[in-house]
Amino acid sequence: MTGEEWEEIRTVFERKATILLKHEGKEMAFVGLPPKNYTERWVKGRRFISVATNLFKDITEVYLAKATSSYPKSFGKGSTSLVIDALNATLKSAFPYFVEKKFNQEEFCLVFDIEKIKDDKVLRIDLFRDDLGTVFRGGLMHAFNHFNFQTVPLSTGKGENGIAHPLFMIHNIIDAFFHYKFQPGNRPNSFLSETVISGKKVRFVFYLETTSNVYFVDSIYIIGSA
Repeated sequence: MTGEEWEEIRTVFERKATILLKHEGKEMAFVGLPPKNYTERWVKGRRFISVATNLFKDITEVYLAKATSSYPKSFGKGSTSLVIDALNATLKSAFPYFVEKKFNQEEFCLVFDIEKIKDDKVLRIDLFRDDLGTVFRGGLMHAFNHFNFQTVPLSTGKGENGIAHPLFMIHNIIDAFFHYKFQPGNRPNSFLSETVISGKKVRFVFYLETTSNVYFVDSIYIIGSA
């Protein structure tokens, strides 16, 4: 990533994050992140840049996989609190001064198509949007409901399909969002896209927040075998 590309992405990130902060009435939000939080991703020959918060990056790259290994009985039990406790314990063991968190809506990454930044089509992948007690609504932890890593579910659901690593889901979300033609969803400003993960046809539902023109991962369904 060149300095010019970084500056262009940084500017768009700040603008969209500020709009969302005001629109959603939040007390705080990340409106900028340092260069070390930028990751270049290649998906089907196209180059993307994801900009992640520290915790989102740490959890998806390392500590969710470690949590499933250290606390396998906390996953797939229909309990968000068990999953959150496992993540907190895993992070605490790695970082002794880590303060336990609820992992609210400000743990996320924004994904940009580096060749089409001016198109203003930006994808936001939250860790999750809401904690409903038995399931996570929206974001990555919702998408993980049907998937496991080394036979251990990655979220509150049964996790009946294996994936190579949690990061693989981010790759597939980017693929579904940027490479496939959208179909209209059942709700206003919702859009459907399908891809194949672990031999299964998967339908993603993306929601467009029209004030900021940011798309969110709203839901995911397994619709059959590929």
